[in-house]
Amino acid sequence: MNVLMGNCQVSSLGHVFQAHGRAAKHLFFPSLGFGRQGLKESKRLLGGRLSTEGLSEAMGNGRIYFQPGLEDLVSLNPERIVVSLPHEYCRHPVQGQKALVPNASGGSDQTDSCRALEDLVGPLFYCRIAECGPEDYFERFCEFVARVRRALPGVPIVIIKRLSPLAGLGPTPFSWLSCWKRGFRHGYTRLAGLQRQARPCHVVDYDRILARLIASGREIDEFTDLTFFIEPSDLGPTLRMGRDIEHLGGEFEDAVYREALAPSFEPLPEHWPPPWTEALLKPCRLERALPEERLGRVQASGRPALAAFLADCYGHMFKTMKFRVARDSLSEVEQLAFRTINAGCVTSYLESRRRVVLYGAGTRGRTLCAFLREVAPECEVLGFLDSNPGLWGTRVMGLPVAGPDRAHEFKAQAVVVASFDKRAVAAEVRARLERCGQDIRLFTGLNELFALYGFGLAGELTA
Repeated sequence: MNVLMGNCQVSSLGHVFQAHGRAAKHLFFPSLGFGRQGLKESKRLLGGRLSTEGLSEAMGNGRIYFQPGLEDLVSLNPERIVVSLPHEYCRHPVQGQKALVPNASGGSDQTDSCRALEDLVGPLFYCRIAECGPEDYFERFCEFVARVRRALPGVPIVIIKRLSPLAGLGPTPFSWLSCWKRGFRHGYTRLAGLQRQARPCHVVDYDRILARLIASGREIDEFTDLTFFIEPSDLGPTLRMGRDIEHLGGEFEDAVYREALAPSFEPLPEHWPPPWTEALLKPCRLERALPEERLGRVQASGRPALAAFLADCYGHMFKTMKFRVARDSLSEVEQLAFRTINAGCVTSYLESRRRVVLYGAGTRGRTLCAFLREVAPECEVLGFLDSNPGLWGTRVMGLPVAGPDRAHEFKAQAVVVASFDKRAVAAEVRARLERCGQDIRLFTGLNELFALYGFGLAGELTA
């Protein structure tokens, strides 16, 4: 059994283990530390106070989190333990309050005081991602891992180290774990020391994996997405769009799985930066093309229009926004930090390759075609490539559609991925271009440039 401890990063990795036929169990930790007793006993004790339906509903809605006990881990008899750096959650101030817990009929049951419930099983109610200093966080994380090592002396421990929030990975790299953003160099040093103390222990360094993929010709936008987030500032809560450096998929996640499955236990260099980080200190292709951020004040009367604009333009990204900006609600945003995307940004990103074909003749392809025509008309869109034979020989937006191997027939200088599934498509297109042997470059990040362009329009209205 492979036991994965933490939150979203190892939860996703657990699905990869299972997809490869490996037994995996994820233990979610809302805070560093172990509960008073096992999960089964905690649920039994609390089930005696609440209806079964109410308890199930509260857990499903994220109203109650149980803290796993050390015995839960030991009882699984793990062959390998994978631990992420989890973001912790603040406890709700529950003393002397009544808890309203959803029940099966759609109403709420009023329980005894929350304090009485927590006297039974330990902390239950959490309200938002916690803030803490890097030194305090890594001290508690090291003690957390030390307890695991004392309980299971010979079991390999694999620690997942996040990407360093380096400016070159932008735009505006974002991590939910704020103490990591503020103290990743200190965190690296502590993890290097912890690896030596908790042997057998291996650290999967996301920086090393990303550096290896970039050296092979990949771009960071092939593994990550942009997201909205709100940061505090002297001028009030500021809404930004930046790169989510926590949720990485595609080839990246596969590489993490392989390293976790067969760790080398090679010690990290003791001090930051390790040699492989040098490649990440250089700005990525998209970051090089972007102008500086600008700030625009948001008036209270304009917030409903801003919310409607974002919901209409960004679809799924906006739907997940409430969770990602848990610190403040959109109604409290006082300013936007945005970038004005123009023709110079587009041509800089495309490295002055002006003869372009779009891979994907669907909705995304038509959107990016219109974007190029409006913002960078000097870039000539020659046509579309698409894997659907039913579209070959037809015209979309007045342009011809051809098969995926025919980029060279357009005398194109660039192929732009215009697909919602760019991670899978990018690998396929790259292989096709390598086979054709022509000087045609692949670009996967124009969709991100378009997203920043739309957010910039909202910012222009407030500036």
